[in-house]
Amino acid sequence: MDGTDIGQVVHFTQSVRLRIIDSLIAEGKIPEDEKQVEILNKTLDSLDRSVFTKAKLSLDESSIHVQQTATKVLGEILNRYSPVEIPLTQEANRDIFIDVELSDSDIVPGEMDIGVIDIDYNQLLNNSN
Repeated sequence: MDGTDIGQVVHFTQSVRLRIIDSLIAEGKIPEDEKQVEILNKTLDSLDRSVFTKAKLSLDESSIHVQQTATKVLGEILNRYSPVEIPLTQEANRDIFIDVELSDSDIVPGEMDIGVIDIDYNQLLNNSN
């Protein structure tokens, strides 16, 4: 085994774990030796983790594929049914300036008298009624 294909490595390690489990559970009986029971538990735990990781990676790959497909479909729909054609000219890329003068707002008498109030959501709702 050269270890270049991740799928082959995972398959190999899982088959080794299964052989360890088979050798420890001879004739379907759990070993009585504490060290063998510990090895069995660790091997089973490791096998479970690798199966869960493999399943998660498979779900992640499916999710990525679904996201890519949705993005492609949405892009095609937007390109096909776009109601506005945006011209790609120098004129379209120019900055737009609005010539409007904004006035300073005046503070209303009493507006700044209260200061900061520490209230929670329920108090805010009660005060607004």
